[in-house]
Amino acid sequence: MKYFPLIWSGLWRKKGRTVLNLISILVAFALFGVLQGMTSLFGQSGSDLKADRMIVVNRAGGLLPISYVDRIANLPHVRSVNFRNLFVGVYQHPPQFAVGFGVDPRRFFLATPEYHAAPQAIADLVRERQGALVSVQLMQKYGWKIGDRIALKNLRDTASGDGKGNWNFDIAGTFTISGNQPGLGPFVFNNDYYDQGRVANKGTVSTIDITTDNANLAAPIANSIDALFANSPYETRTQPAYATVQDALKQLGDVDYIAHAVLGVVFFALLVSVGTVMMRGVRDRTPELAVLKTIGFTDRAVALMLIAEILLLTVVGAGLGISITYGLMPPILKTINLNFGGLPAAVLLEACLVAAVFALAVGLWPARRAMRLEIVAAIGGN
Repeated sequence: MKYFPLIWSGLWRKKGRTVLNLISILVAFALFGVLQGMTSLFGQSGSDLKADRMIVVNRAGGLLPISYVDRIANLPHVRSVNFRNLFVGVYQHPPQFAVGFGVDPRRFFLATPEYHAAPQAIADLVRERQGALVSVQLMQKYGWKIGDRIALKNLRDTASGDGKGNWNFDIAGTFTISGNQPGLGPFVFNNDYYDQGRVANKGTVSTIDITTDNANLAAPIANSIDALFANSPYETRTQPAYATVQDALKQLGDVDYIAHAVLGVVFFALLVSVGTVMMRGVRDRTPELAVLKTIGFTDRAVALMLIAEILLLTVVGAGLGISITYGLMPPILKTINLNFGGLPAAVLLEACLVAAVFALAVGLWPARRAMRLEIVAAIGGN
């Protein structure tokens, strides 16, 4: 620490140059925090789903007969079976979307413990044919209240409902969702009402959810389910619920690849920019570095001081950038309708590692040049 004043004064020898470098590093690490944070949050989606939870889908990407539900329920070690019919609706006008699931309310809330609804709300949903339970976040977004009748246009089936794809739902209550769930949360409604109002695909469901009585048997059970419907018109693919959530998110694009590609370009440009400025700084300070060597500083000590300057600048810039990210993440996630927490703690550790590697990458060449300075020539500015 006794050399800190010397390091600090050297860093601020050219204030304008240092401020520009600091701003560049700050912006780069703020971008790093946002992109890496989003990648990490997407990676955590569904990670809280237990290993005994599986989802059955059509191997070809279509729908499944609802009759499969009872056939799967009769297999050994299957504790509960539930189904969902996906409904993608527009409220009033695009882009006001609302995603819903047609379900059997008696089964759904028993088989999906991450959905929390009051018993009275579930009973009201069972009783009301056109009833719906809506996630708290979705209610808040559109200003809905319990007792409201909402009209949604089905984007996936424009001939259903009133013949033009329009459906009416009466909000019977709300629910919350625990864990790492993307989006605003859906609404759920009676599948019987939905199935009777469809023109096509009656008697089918989008997915079938399964809970086993032994997580260690998940793989054999999945194989048994797929073997049961092999060579049928609706062959199945059964996989862990977590993997299904990840597959759905990948349909948005390879977020991890895009984030790392952008960050690679940004940090390469930053490396060239800051590295060039630091080399210029060493050339400007050649006589000063020669004086340090003259009064007893070793080549290694001078090199380490230069690296310390760059490390200090990088750590301060990275710290400010990540601090900005902590403030940016909540409004960003709210804007794009992602129901996640804030910036994961792991991103902070990754930022520290990147800052250290970046500082070394930038500082090694100027430090090497400083070590090779000859005192007599350097005092003369050569």
